[in-house]
Amino acid sequence: MLAATRHRHAAHQGFTLIELMIVIAVAVAIAGVSIPVYVSYRERAKQQVTTVLVQAVAAAIDSYQVQTWTWADTTGARTTRPLWDLNNDGLLDGVPSSENAAGASPAFTSTIIDSGYMGCLDMARPIVGERFVSPQRRLIDAWGQALHVHYQAKSYGGGNYGVWSLGPDGADGTEDDIRSWEGH
Repeated sequence: MLAATRHRHAAHQGFTLIELMIVIAVAVAIAGVSIPVYVSYRERAKQQVTTVLVQAVAAAIDSYQVQTWTWADTTGARTTRPLWDLNNDGLLDGVPSSENAAGASPAFTSTIIDSGYMGCLDMARPIVGERFVSPQRRLIDAWGQALHVHYQAKSYGGGNYGVWSLGPDGADGTEDDIRSWEGH
């Protein structure tokens, strides 16, 4: 009798193949629902964080008292440009010497570097997290792309400049761009 009880008990240990398949199917169904929700949530979070970043940078630029930078070239001729894009690449400047070392195009001239100009982050000092700062001290968005800046009087919501991110698609002028002069 004891041997029969042991044999019957041993036969019922573990899960059947059907039970395991049901558990796997439930896990796959849960993952199928939760992964798209997570991806959507993460993308919305990146857009919201970048909107705050663009607004913070625009506010820091707006409150900076100097709007232009003047330096003398090797011939002594003086050049004045709007701050934050002295090499005219359309991007907010990082530290010029670091950008040149990383292959900035166009490169910053030695006269700009020697003039004391340190780029947007180190001069205007917007309050941003380190994950939004490239190794060249250039401001980047949640997708790792440099922030853009452009100056044109009264063109950006009544202001003289605009700061923007290209958004998740990385293309300029598309619907997902995040702009300082538009409400989000």
